[in-house]
Amino acid sequence: MVIGTFGINESGIPSFEEIALMMVTENWIPYDNADDLRLITTLTQANQRFIKCLRYNLPSTVPTTSVLLANKDKTATAMYICPASTTETYLPFQKT
Repeated sequence: MVIGTFGINESGIPSFEEIALMMVTENWIPYDNADDLRLITTLTQANQRFIKCLRYNLPSTVPTTSVLLANKDKTATAMYICPASTTETYLPFQKT
């Protein structure tokens, strides 16, 4: 998916001023990386209801919820994907 702003110069030629690219699934659900795509694909194929959480301006070094599972008992379960290179500073929510 591409989003951007554009303008038309004095010659009447349109050009992009800013442009951003976001990877999405075939169902238009955004994802961050291959692991995130695998999780979303698995949940979609299993007909599991979920809310996709977006990183927005957070750096990739800050942990964020990948998806919130919408459970049948009206609760939600947060799912995180930890990269293989994860260090203890990346896992502040983990109990020791």
